[in-house]
Amino acid sequence: MFGNRLPGELIWRDRLVWAGPPGVAAADDPIPFVTYPPPSLTRRIALQALDRAGRVWRTTCVSDSQLGLRAAALAGLGYVVHAASLLPDGLVELEAPHLPALCDLEFVLMHRRTHPTAPEQALHAAVTANARRLHGLRPSDTDGR
Repeated sequence: MFGNRLPGELIWRDRLVWAGPPGVAAADDPIPFVTYPPPSLTRRIALQALDRAGRVWRTTCVSDSQLGLRAAALAGLGYVVHAASLLPDGLVELEAPHLPALCDLEFVLMHRRTHPTAPEQALHAAVTANARRLHGLRPSDTDGR
């Protein structure tokens, strides 16, 4: 449908990590999992990683809000999968050898590349400038190449 050209612009890549409150003891099987409901990219990636690793897991909380996932993880209900640079306050990356490695996540800005309106141009500029500020990116890192 799009050929070799994606209909968006890569803004930044981030590592997906298992997260929980500081000092949490890593649980054995079944691994407690706090997640968004389907369809969720982080949910799908985490469950595929757990299944590939042959780990037994159980969903302990499902929430459609980041605040709900944060509260459940802070309460000790389970681990959440999240972008490393965007971890909610109070959560830290867990270093637990029994949790399977996760992939990187790409943040892509979907936009019209030809004849954008002035508001579209302003939004694009704001999003890319904020990504540079938050993630230390150079302007060439968000030029779509």
